Amino acid sequence: MPDIHRTTLANGLQVLLKEIHTTPIISSWVWYRVGSRDEPSGRSGISHWVEHMQFKGTPQFPASIMDKIIAREGGVS
Repeated sequence: MPDIHRTTLANGLQVLLKEIHTTPIISSWVWYRVGSRDEPSGRSGISHWVEHMQFKGTPQFPASIMDKIIAREGGVS
């Protein structure tokens, strides 16, 4: 991948960075390399549950909290 910097953190997380200087913004994306195919027998649905926690929220982190934090900094989610 041209102009993409890749590194792996100590915890195994892969980070890719591409600088684009045409606009004064920052964009970040998160992908998970795991899903229902990785769930053990008898525990189906865990991946889908985690996905829903991201946008429906939890008791400690309500659904709108991340959207508000991002919007406060001028971002869009």
